[in-house]
Amino acid sequence: VWNHTKSGVYSVKTGYDLLRSTKLNLTQERVLEPSITGLQSHVWKIKAPSKMKHFLWKTISVCVATTEKLTYRHMGTDRSCPRCAGPVESINHLVFECPPALQVWALSDYLSLPGYFPSTSLYQNMNFLFWKRKEVAPLRPQFDTFPWICWYIWKARNDKFFNEKVISPMDTLQHASLEAKCWRKANKKEEADEVQDESHTT
Repeated sequence: VWNHTKSGVYSVKTGYDLLRSTKLNLTQERVLEPSITGLQSHVWKIKAPSKMKHFLWKTISVCVATTEKLTYRHMGTDRSCPRCAGPVESINHLVFECPPALQVWALSDYLSLPGYFPSTSLYQNMNFLFWKRKEVAPLRPQFDTFPWICWYIWKARNDKFFNEKVISPMDTLQHASLEAKCWRKANKKEEADEVQDESHTT
């Protein structure tokens, strides 16, 4: 029985109409879905080491090997968080919602805004770090340390998972801040040397 005609008999016209309406609905759904392309492309413009930019890109692309992702790929059965024993270790949980990670963000220069940052949406959190936080607090932090913070939250998680080593949120933040400061200083020196070399050659 064909439900799309009164008689219950299939007709090419009703089949074609159904196909067109289905395609139209799918197209509209695709348009309404949020695009992550802008976030992914912005990662490569951030001033940070390549490994951190790659990690952020993997985070946005949902390619980080959390227990949830490993279970989804049939590489384990335990989806719980190795740091806080929460029921599911999603990527957003790992970087933003896990209590040790949440403490790192609370101790950092990045403003914690209840219901806004950190939020339950990975993309909203990244959007905040990339652009929105400048609208909320344009003078803080003095330079972007969030790539280092995300990276060392991931490293602390792996130390707990693989080595049973507990790294405190304060140690994570201090390590991230120090590494960011050293990287900035080294890159400023390289830029200054390049400028000096150019002035000598002209």
